Amino acid sequence: VAFTGNYNEYFGFATDVDAVVYLMLANDLIHGLFPEAVSVGED
Repeated sequence: VAFTGNYNEYFGFATDVDAVVYLMLANDLIHGLFPEAVSVGED
């Protein structure tokens, strides 16, 4: 299975909300500690 560019594959009823919230919190923490940081998420 590959990413086709269709965001419905990632944002829909099957989205793992807990995982998205975790990534949002981690990103906020990173930018709180290192404002110039760039975070990259991979599937």
